[in-house]
Amino acid sequence: MIQKALEVIGVQRLIALVSEFEGHVLKCVHDQNGNHVIQKCIEVLSVRSKEHAEYAQFLLPQLEFIIHAFVGQVWIQAPSLSPFLALSSILFSKALHLLL
Repeated sequence: MIQKALEVIGVQRLIALVSEFEGHVLKCVHDQNGNHVIQKCIEVLSVRSKEHAEYAQFLLPQLEFIIHAFVGQVWIQAPSLSPFLALSSILFSKALHLLL
């Protein structure tokens, strides 16, 4: 339901909704449903910022805090090579791919 909402809501509501995840990204990623929502956030923010350049200045900071959560976790988890590291790396790679 949240994933579908992310696809169809307007930019202002999208920014408001995604900003609610700030500080909770890693917690969401540990949950199967939350993980899918975070992936959809990455996808929608990336696509919308490309499609509507006039909104990029508002959308990209939302994407940035999600990516920063993963980057920090990858550096912390790197020595142990935990399953979370693999998941973080996959999502981080996906985010970077969508941005380019």
